[in-house]
Amino acid sequence: MRRVLFLLISLIISVSTTGQIIIEDKSSISKSVTIGNVKNGPNVLATLTYEIQENNDTVCKLVFKDFKYQTLEEFQSVSFLNKGNTLESFYKILKSFFSEENKKNKKYSVNIKLGNEDVNLNQYRALGIGAVILNAKSGYVYFTENQVEKLFGKKK
Repeated sequence: MRRVLFLLISLIISVSTTGQIIIEDKSSISKSVTIGNVKNGPNVLATLTYEIQENNDTVCKLVFKDFKYQTLEEFQSVSFLNKGNTLESFYKILKSFFSEENKKNKKYSVNIKLGNEDVNLNQYRALGIGAVILNAKSGYVYFTENQVEKLFGKKK
């Protein structure tokens, strides 16, 4: 009687544990693809990625080190859909800060909306080096022209 009870309990346990295993189709899992990143020595300052979702929308994500803190290393992000070639438009806007006409204009500023976040872009110059400040609600970061090229995968 004990053996029958033991076999019955073992059978119930084995059936319930194998019923919990689900095999997923890995092709349906979306993967994030890195477009480019910006480093300062060994430290990553920003990374730009995209991911194609199940509904075929391409979601771009800019993750950057928040320069608000000098000793604390905190990363913030801005996500947006790449509808109407938003990614290329964003690149062109950032590059506009380094054009001959805007390079020395300290008042040059552009306000854009990336995804749900308002982003303010401003001209910045220090020690003769030009940069663009990306200021979002979540934080801010500086990019030089070379860093913009690397971030968008235009330069290695």
